[in-house]
Amino acid sequence: METSRPFYSAAGKALRERCKVRIATYLLWEAHNNTGISYREFSILCAINSVIGKQRFIPKGITEPSIRVRAAGYKSWKIAQSELASDQSRAASFLSPHQVRYTLEQLHSRHFFARARVGAKTVKYMLGVSDD
Repeated sequence: METSRPFYSAAGKALRERCKVRIATYLLWEAHNNTGISYREFSILCAINSVIGKQRFIPKGITEPSIRVRAAGYKSWKIAQSELASDQSRAASFLSPHQVRYTLEQLHSRHFFARARVGAKTVKYMLGVSDD
């Protein structure tokens, strides 16, 4: 973390608030070295962790569109719209809904998180527990 401080200092407060997410370092290196978790799985797991934050054992409602936006590196759809000028660049930046659903199924089957559907579009996610 010490090596990232100059970057965060130079980037400004807005970027500092958007950049941070809690994730296990072994997952980062697995994605980087292509030895375990894929980059797509890693980005979706980071998206979920960015919503859950420190409160691992409190279920958080997360919609699929918010996972798509956060997996692309944006905090919200509004920020993504302001930073991506055209519809074509937006479409190229985001995973498709099918890719997100498929990857969520894979991560859930590997017990990275527990989840339960609570509405037509909302699913509650929780880390550190299983569905059993």
